[in-house]
Amino acid sequence: MGAFILYDDIPEKIMRRHKHFGSLGEAPEYKTWLRIFTILLLIMNTLMRTKNEQNNSEIRSLS
Repeated sequence: MGAFILYDDIPEKIMRRHKHFGSLGEAPEYKTWLRIFTILLLIMNTLMRTKNEQNNSEIRSLS
């Protein structure tokens, strides 16, 4: 699960420059949303990949 490590490694100085987020201590909820979004993307990616493999195997069996 490299996605979780990615968001935890963001230095606090960079986040302070963006007033919208504030410091990491003040607004942790954006990290939760990033994680949920990332997990959803991973699930979608897996579903699309399995569907693509099914289509490929059907095409192979027809030809």
